[in-house]
Amino acid sequence: MRLHRHEGIASFLRYAREYLERNEALNNLILGLATRIKNDPTYYEEVYLATITDHGEIVLAALMTVPYKLLVYGESSISKEISEILVEDLLKGGYQIPGVLGPREVAKQVGERWAKHIPSEVELRMPMGVYELREVNQVVIGEGTLRLAGEDDLHLVAEGILALSQETDPDLELDLERCYHVARAGFQRNSIYVWEHLGQAVSMATKARPTLKGVSVNMVYTPENFRRKGYATSCVASLSQLLLDEGYEFCSLFTNLNNPTSNSIYQKIGYKPVGYFYDYAIRPKES
Repeated sequence: MRLHRHEGIASFLRYAREYLERNEALNNLILGLATRIKNDPTYYEEVYLATITDHGEIVLAALMTVPYKLLVYGESSISKEISEILVEDLLKGGYQIPGVLGPREVAKQVGERWAKHIPSEVELRMPMGVYELREVNQVVIGEGTLRLAGEDDLHLVAEGILALSQETDPDLELDLERCYHVARAGFQRNSIYVWEHLGQAVSMATKARPTLKGVSVNMVYTPENFRRKGYATSCVASLSQLLLDEGYEFCSLFTNLNNPTSNSIYQKIGYKPVGYFYDYAIRPKES
């Protein structure tokens, strides 16, 4: 068993790309982040990259954009030895991990091994479905128009970023002013879209993290007063079709399995589950 801590993204992808792309949609997050780092090495201030091999075959890939949660992937449950090797290397490097995200048994095992070294509470924050779409059900698209978001949509988009961050990572300190900055950066990248109905932006979604053959849809948000009108469905369906028309073979997204409404909506659009990821929070015990 051997851990290789990679000094750069080129090395990590040379080792892990083929392994991760066996399940490209399932690994849309780790592959998408790796592609982002490759295209802009300065995007994150610090990144942890590691692979563990057994007899020359990869059994675990790990990526962390410090100070955010650790992403791990293994095709099956991993041994205590594998998780111990990873945790020991993280500790050796002086890293702290606020959480672990990955396939359930893999993420849980790493979190529990961390807690053996640093007394911590390991808590399931969110079970998530990973979905893939290759054909859009056009029937679900209602009246309105999909368009790129711009400065006139700033408050809607910033409000959405803040609300979604509080839902997915309540420990993340993000204020509205920071969300304005994130929104404007998205406008510059032409990655944020809104659904407009009767001249008003009523829902939003984002194009994110392209991989070899696919691309992700995320940050789906509708203000409370516009919900239950089908706007989010129309927005996601239309954006997904736009991305397929651009040449991507599939779109992928994460869903909160505790929210049956959104899971039902995505499946009506044409998204199908390809696997599950579990988000574990790690909080040090108070002495």
